[in-house]
This record gives sequence, C-alpha cells and structure tokens, in this order.
Amino acid sequence: MKLLININRLGQALQEAEIDTILPIIARGESKDETNINNLIANQLKIWFKIPPEDIRRETLERYAKMSSRELYVPFTLAKPEIIEQRIIAPLESAKRFACIGEYLGSIALSGLVGEMLAVFIWEMESGVRRDVQDDVIQDKKFFKNNFDKLQQSLRINVIEAFGYIDATKANKFRELARNRNRILHSWTDSYLREEIEKVAIGCYSLAASLMKEIFKLELKDAGSLKMDQKVMKYVKSREPVVDSTN
Repeated sequence: MKLLININRLGQALQEAEIDTILPIIARGESKDETNINNLIANQLKIWFKIPPEDIRRETLERYAKMSSRELYVPFTLAKPEIIEQRIIAPLESAKRFACIGEYLGSIALSGLVGEMLAVFIWEMESGVRRDVQDDVIQDKKFFKNNFDKLQQSLRINVIEAFGYIDATKANKFRELARNRNRILHSWTDSYLREEIEKVAIGCYSLAASLMKEIFKLELKDAGSLKMDQKVMKYVKSREPVVDSTN
C-alpha cells in the first residue's frame, strides 16, 4: 500500500540549545549553502513560519522549541485521505504556529478542535462491529440520538474509553485538553494573565500533538522506512477511491 505523506509538516525539530545558532542565520536571510545543517534548519523554519524573517524572534523560537521536543516531534504526517489532513493535521499545524507568534486564543481553540476530531477519528476507525455484553451487534443509533460527532466532547471521551478504544492515560490527556480549552475560552468571569494563557496554549498543543502521535503511531525507522498503526493503515486503505477495472 502506498502512502502520501508530508515531511516535517508540523515543523523541523529544534532544541532550545540550538536557538543561539539558528536565530542569527534566520536574521541574515535565506542561505544558499544547505550543506550546512544549521542553514538547512533555518531555511526550513523560515518557510514553515510563513511570516517575515524579522518577525521570528528569540521568544518565537523558544515557544517553538517547547513544542518540538523529542517526545512531540512528528517527522511525517499523512497527506491523504483529505479528511485526516483537513480535520487533524492542518489545524494542528496552525495551532503550533499561532502559539509561536503569540496568537494564543486561536491556538487553544485549534488544539481543542484537534482533540475533538481525534476522538471522532477513533470512533470511526473502530467502527467495524460493536457488541454488547451478550455479544450481540449494536447499531450506533441505539447509543445516541445524534451521530457520535454531534456529542459533547466529554461524552465522546467516556464512550471511547468505555469501549476500550483508549486507555486511561489517553483518556486523561483528552480530558485535560478539553478542560484547559474550556476554562480559557468558555468562561465569561475568569480572567488570566497573558503569560498564563501562553502556558495553556503550549500545553494544549502539546497534549493534542502527543495524542495524535500516540494514536497514529507515526515513526520514521532506520533506513528511511515509515511505521504507522495498523488500524490507522486499514482506515486509510478504506478511504482510497475505488478504481473501476472495467474501464
């Protein structure tokens, strides 16, 4: 099975210790000599940020580095099917970029959206056969008046945990992401310092990226081979267009 992927869609890896080396290169403008790894990283970051190089400051890269640790770094993402690209990957990329440039509320909203879409994705991915305690097949409409994606996120999390689709650790990450998003965006009376909102934005992105990485199990192995969860692979295959062999 062939996969269409994007390399470093969520950004080039960067550690905080590298900022002093990378920032001056960014400030000088595009470097033609990409045989130097630092020049290559700087050029890729300038392209990824989609803002003028002079607006990429130390604090921008510091926030970026916090969201690009070894635990959060995602070397590649799926380009197809489009529903994954549009519902999960694109908003996750924007959430990271927004947090870097100080658009914290937009970042928190998008990270929360990714959490919701990941819960729906898990339900869809596991949608083969659901059975009750008597081992009888249950139709989704017997569970919910509306479709699963119309439920509140708290109920979605409870359902996919109850069915064993996620463990307690993932469920807690889902809940923490939803809770942090709601307390910043859905409260009229509570107020927060900008520094507090910055911390929440970085935390929400980190939770969303961690969940995406754990669910998809995306890895770049030795010799350049790609690894992905088999259930995700099956879902991707199911979304491939049917080719009419009679034509």
